[in-house]
Amino acid sequence: MSGCDARQKSLEYYTEFARQLPKDTIILTSGCAKYRYNKLKLGDIGGIPRVIDAGQCNDSYS
Repeated sequence: MSGCDARQKSLEYYTEFARQLPKDTIILTSGCAKYRYNKLKLGDIGGIPRVIDAGQCNDSYS
């Protein structure tokens, strides 16, 4: 998941998206937004954290 939430509470797309993902989903992140949704208690799957940090937006390309 790459992208950035805005500072305004009404613009928390990625935080809400992370919150709504199925509990058996691991989030591979390469966005600045992770600093907002990594504070959520998303737990782990078999000891593997559900949020895995792969760097910043400029570290990835499609």
